[in-house]
Amino acid sequence: MLLKIRNIIILIGVLAAIMWLMLLNYGAATTCDEVLQVVQWKRFFIRCSIAIAVLMVALWLLRGKCVAEAIVCTTIVICTIEAVLSAMQLYGFSWSHHSLYKQTGSFYNPGPLGGFLAIGFVVALSLALEEKRLSADDNEIFGFNIRKLKISLCHKHLYYVIVVVLALIALVLPSTMSRTAWVAALCGTLYVVANHVSWRKCLPQKRWKKMALAISVPIVLTVAVAGAWHLKRGSAAGRVFMWKISALAVADSPWIGHTNFKHAYAEAQERYFRECGTDADGNIMADERYIDVAGCPDYAFNEYLNTAVEWGVPALLGILAFVALTMAAGHQSCQYGLVGGIITMMVFAWASYPMHLPVFVALLLLQMTGCWWKCITENVGKKTAASIVLMIIAALCCINIRKYEIRETGLRKWAKVQHFYSMKAYDVACYEDSALQMHWNGRFLYEYGHALHKLKRYDKSNEVLLEADLLLNDAMTLNIIGKNYQMQGQYDMAEKYFTKSAYRVPNRLYPHYLMFKMYSDSASYDAEKAERAAKIILNKPVKIESEATRLMVGEAKEYFKVKIVDFGK
Repeated sequence: MLLKIRNIIILIGVLAAIMWLMLLNYGAATTCDEVLQVVQWKRFFIRCSIAIAVLMVALWLLRGKCVAEAIVCTTIVICTIEAVLSAMQLYGFSWSHHSLYKQTGSFYNPGPLGGFLAIGFVVALSLALEEKRLSADDNEIFGFNIRKLKISLCHKHLYYVIVVVLALIALVLPSTMSRTAWVAALCGTLYVVANHVSWRKCLPQKRWKKMALAISVPIVLTVAVAGAWHLKRGSAAGRVFMWKISALAVADSPWIGHTNFKHAYAEAQERYFRECGTDADGNIMADERYIDVAGCPDYAFNEYLNTAVEWGVPALLGILAFVALTMAAGHQSCQYGLVGGIITMMVFAWASYPMHLPVFVALLLLQMTGCWWKCITENVGKKTAASIVLMIIAALCCINIRKYEIRETGLRKWAKVQHFYSMKAYDVACYEDSALQMHWNGRFLYEYGHALHKLKRYDKSNEVLLEADLLLNDAMTLNIIGKNYQMQGQYDMAEKYFTKSAYRVPNRLYPHYLMFKMYSDSASYDAEKAERAAKIILNKPVKIESEATRLMVGEAKEYFKVKIVDFGK
C-alpha cells in the first residue's frame, strides 16, 4: 500500500513538473520584446532543470509507461487550454498578443499557435483511438489497477472527453490560417491512423474503385497545394526565396556552418543580387518577385536550413539521425501519439521556426523522453546511462541560466538608456558601461554605433558598427558606416558600403538616396553618379510609401528639374 502511495505521489510530481515546464508562455507570452524573450529562455532552463530532477527520481522508482502517459495527457491538456484561449480571442472574449491578428493564443502570432494545436490534435487523436480500442477492457489505466484506485472514469468516458477536445482543436486550427500547421497535422494524422486502423479494410476491393482512387488522390493533392500557395501567395514566395538564399549560405560553409544565421543570410543575399548584374540604368536584373520579397529575416523559416547554416550539414544529419532513432524507439514501444507529435513538429519545422520558441523545445524534449522511456527503464545499465545524460543536460541548463541572467541584466540597463536615445540625447558612457554584457546583441551595438556617429566619433562608430554587422542582417548598419566614411571625406569607401546596402536589400530607396545626396553635394560632386542614383530612385517601385519615401522621390525629381533649367540657360 505504501509503495503504491509513493508511486502516486511521484506520478503527481511528474505531472506537475511537466505541466509547469509546458506553461512557459503564460505569465510572459511569446513576444518580439527582447527582454521578455530572454526571460522566457531563462525560465525554460530553470524549469527544465527541475523537470530533469523529477524525471530522474521517476526513472529509478516508477515502472511501466507512467511517465510517457503523463506526457501525453499533459500535452493534450495544454493544447486544450490553447484552443479554448484561441476560441475566446476569435469570438472577442479575450485579447490577442498582436494587434494585427485576432487570435494568437499565448503566442505572438497565429503561426506558432497553429503548429502547437496541430501537435495536440495528433496526440489527442492517437489517445482517442487507443481508448476506443480499450473501451471493452478498463482494468488498467496509466499502469495502475483502476478498481484498487477507485477511478470511476472508464476508457469509454475518456474517449468521449478526448473527442470533444479534438472537435475544439479542429474548429480552431483552420482559423489560424497556418498552411504549414494544416499539412503537419495531416502528416501526423496519417501516421497515427496507419498504426491504429487496418488499411486493407479501408481500401476498396474492386478494381475500378482502386483506379478511381489512384487518379483522384493526385488531383486532390495538386488542387490543395495550389490552393494553399495562392491563399497567401506573397508569404509563400517569400519563404521559397528565403530557402534559396539559405541554401546558398549553406553552400558557403557546409561543414562547420557560420555560427550566426543573420549575417550569413545577409552576405548570401547580397552576393545573389550582385551576381544578377545591373542594366544600363543601374537597376538589378533579378526577378521582380524576389526583389519585392527580399528582406532581413531573423530565421530561415525552415529549421533544417537554419541548423545547416549555423552548425553545418554534419550537425544537421546527426540531429536528424538521433530524432529518427527516437521515433523508432517510440514506435517500437507503441507510443504512436508521441511519435506522431514529433512527425507533426518536424513537418511544421519545414516552413516555420518552432525551435526558436522555448515552449516548442520543451514539448519536443518531453515527447522524445516519452519515446525513450520504456527502452531506458528495461535494465539498470540503461537507467544509469540515461541518468548520466540527464545530469549533463541539467548542468548545461544551469550554465545557460547564468548566461541568460547576465543577458537580462544587460537588456534592462539598455532599456533605460533607450529613453535618452529616442530623445536624441546620446549618452555614450551608458553604452560603454553595458558593452561587455551586450556584446552578443547586434541591435544594441547598432544603437551604440549610431550614437557615436551622431557625436561625430566616426572611427569608433565604424568599429562598433562593423561588429554589429556580424550579428545583424539589416542594411541600415551599412548605411551608417557609409555615412561615417562620407563625413571623413572617404567617398570611395562610402560608395562601397552604400552599394553593399543596396544589394543586401534591393527594394529600399535609402542607400540610393544617400549616394544621390553624396554625389550632388558640392564637396563630392559627380554629375554622372548623382544622375544615375536619381534615376534609380525614380524608377524603383516604392514598397511601403511614407513621408520619407515621398521626400526622396521629390528630391530626385527636383534634381532633374534644376538640371533641365541649367541646360536651357
